[in-house]
Parts: sequence; structure tokens; C-alpha cells
Amino acid sequence: MDNLRTLIGSRIKNARKRINLSQKELAKQAGLPSYAETISKIEKGEREVKAWELVNIARVLRISISELLASIEPKPLPFILWRKEPKKDRILLENSFIQFCKRYHIAERLCGMSSTSRLPKESIDPKSIDDTVALKLANQITNQLNLGSRPAKVLAKILEEDWNVKIWYKDLGEQGSAATVVGEFGPAILINSSEAPWRRNFSFAHEVFHLITWDSIPPKKLQSDRELTEEVERIAEAFASNLLLPFEPITVAFKSSVKNKKILYIDLVKIAREFDVSTEALIYRLCNLRLIDWKTGKDVLSNPRFRTLDKESMHRHWRNPPPIPERFVRLAFSAFQAGKLSRSRLAEFLNTSLIDLPKRLMEYEFNEQEDYETEINTS
Repeated sequence: MDNLRTLIGSRIKNARKRINLSQKELAKQAGLPSYAETISKIEKGEREVKAWELVNIARVLRISISELLASIEPKPLPFILWRKEPKKDRILLENSFIQFCKRYHIAERLCGMSSTSRLPKESIDPKSIDDTVALKLANQITNQLNLGSRPAKVLAKILEEDWNVKIWYKDLGEQGSAATVVGEFGPAILINSSEAPWRRNFSFAHEVFHLITWDSIPPKKLQSDRELTEEVERIAEAFASNLLLPFEPITVAFKSSVKNKKILYIDLVKIAREFDVSTEALIYRLCNLRLIDWKTGKDVLSNPRFRTLDKESMHRHWRNPPPIPERFVRLAFSAFQAGKLSRSRLAEFLNTSLIDLPKRLMEYEFNEQEDYETEINTS
């Protein structure tokens, strides 16, 4: 028992330090009495941690209770590749992201589903990647994922529903953009929910490039090679542009709006909204396709009238992602209905209390009292 207390205490200490939390802050957030003194004794193995205390401590540290109690040391957390690394609370965000991925994996497993990645893996030489590679990969992924002529409108849903990519939205404010990770739970993408919908779409496409080249361009290599990182990020941007604005559909949409070799500002805005991308992404793509020249493109983007038209169109197309992915809620609720996930565990998965669980479920149109297992005979 003493060895177990020491082991748990050591793991709590390591997890606390990893997120730069003081003993006093941990005790306060976990609702423990005597603050720092209590945590100090627990970490030294001098005091047995109670069940409710362990639950609260794990919640604050963004780790599972099983990781604290495991008889063998948990595996190191998988490496997370940030597009723009947050300046504040990065470790806490990463812990939360990994915890979400693990819970998602549990929900899939309880529902008899595989978490194995089905995304294509592309073998490329990091030293020879260029815009031609970006175009080739974008065309391949468009076909393999069956994204159609307006990829941005379906990309996130297809990634999650058809290709087992876990998606988590988090308000990162101005300090972060997106992140990607691959672990035993499969591939996952973290998106900044505070960004505009069309910016989120571009982030999805950008992160898909990292997922399909994960083995060819290891993230840790990018961390240690700044020059390679800059080039890979540039190619990822080119890939995203090609993926979301495919040559033929965007050319047809553009030329059909041209009259007497001119196109209205409002028509450019309409095309951007139709393809669910930003006007900046659209203009840059049109310049790259030589449908307009670069000077004209820059003039358009700096024109106050164009910016006003763009802004005025945004509210009609603005949408916020759900606080918790709908597919994850659906799987967790299905596992609960099947008796494979307790009610308290379901509340934990959905980041709510037992009291507020019915309200949270109703946000996703689920009702604990409904019978979702009713069957009918088929002919």
C-alpha cells in the first residue's frame, strides 16, 4: 500500500509540474483542504489520497485516473505538431487534447468501432517537396476522400465520419491556430473554434497534409529543422489551396462570373462563400492560376469597398462548431444506452455534471428517457 501511495504521489507530482501548476493551485482547483500541505503529503506518499480527491486531481491535471493507478508506467504522450504554438498554457491544452482523444477512442471501442486510421499515407522525400507535389497530393486526396467540387463544405464531416479522424474544437483566441497528433487512438486534429469558418476549413486542409505525410516527414524532425519546417509549411499551404479550390470547379465558377473581361467585387465574394474559403484564399488561388494578375489581386484585397462587401456577407454564412463533436457525443451516448458506460462516466466525457447531464444531452437532441433500441420488421 505504501508503494502504491508513493507511486500515485510521484505521478501526481510529475503531471502537476508538466502543466506548471503549484501545489496550492492544484489543491484549490481540486477542492482539497489545507491547500499546498495536502498535496505535498500526497506527492510524498505520506497521506493516502481518497477516491473523490483522486477524481478531482485527475480532472484538474487533464489525465485519467487509470494513468495514476496503473501498475506500469504510462507511455509518453504522443508528439503534438502545432501550426502556431500557443504562448500560454500549451501543456495544459495538450493534456486536454490527448485526454479527449483517449475518451473518443474508448467511445469508439465500446461501440465496436475501429480507431485505426484509414487516411492514405503518402511517401514523399522531404528534401524534394515542391508545389508540384502539393498539387499531386491534393488531387489524390480529393479523389480518395470523394470531396467533390466544393471540398471545404464536406471535408470536416468526411474526415470524422468516414476516415476515423478525431476532431476537437477549442477556443485558442489569438494565440493558436491548429494542431495535429497521431497516437494509439488514431489521427486527430485540434482546431481553433474562435476563427472564422472559412479559416477553420483552411486549417483542416493544412492539417490533412501533415496527417498523410506523418511518416515521411516526422513532426519531431520539423521541430529541430527550422528551414525544413518553413518549406513544409509553405507546401502545406499550397496543398490546402489546391484541395479546397480545385482547378476545374474554381475556373468554371470564376469564368461564369466574368463579363467583358471584368468581374464584380460582389461576385468574387460570392465565389469565396460558395467554396467556403476566405476571400484572401480565393484571390491568391486566382492569382496562382493566372486568372487575375498579382497586382490586381493585391489591389482588390486592399480595397475598402471590397473589404466592406466581404465583411457584410460574413454574418449570413457564419457558424460556430459545437462545444463537443457531435459524433463523439453520439458514440458516448450509444455506449451509455448499451450499458457499457456509466452515467457518471458519460457526464465526465461530456464535460458536465450529473445534474446538468440531461441538459447537455438535449443540446444534441438526445434524451435519456427515450428508447432508441426499438426495432421494426423489414420486408
